[in-house]
Amino acid sequence: MGNPTLRHLTKSAAGMRTVDIPQKLADYLAQMPRDNTLLVHTEDGRVMTATAWEALWKSYMRLLNIKYGTRTLADLEKMKKLGQRKFDMTIPPITLHWLRHTFCTLLYMAGVDAVQACAQMGHADITTTLKIYTHLDSIHKRKTVDKLDAYLSGAEGQTVGNK
Repeated sequence: MGNPTLRHLTKSAAGMRTVDIPQKLADYLAQMPRDNTLLVHTEDGRVMTATAWEALWKSYMRLLNIKYGTRTLADLEKMKKLGQRKFDMTIPPITLHWLRHTFCTLLYMAGVDAVQACAQMGHADITTTLKIYTHLDSIHKRKTVDKLDAYLSGAEGQTVGNK
């Protein structure tokens, strides 16, 4: 089959960019064998086909659903029966694009300013980063209000803007 060829397919020239990664991930990748230029390959070192990747991903999603998914009443009934056990997938299929959304949200939650997150994401407009790619949960929103409460508690007797 020969060496794999990396194709650069993006929607625009701006899609080709270098993205910094956390040091923890860099350290992990540095320990990976350097027998292939791709991160995902078959056990014998060949390039994984799209069909094989899809089967691997579906298998992974099934395991996630078994371990972490919410079982429906129908699932519990199926599990009582002998034979093949099929589960409703309560965790929706995660796509690689969803991981971009997760990355952007984690940047925000880690305290990275929106301008830097925009640059990391390769967005031309910061509103794309903030409105589409940053998803905040209720816990993060509560912490934000807690910060405001703490500020206001410490600012008693002072006018807003003066410290």
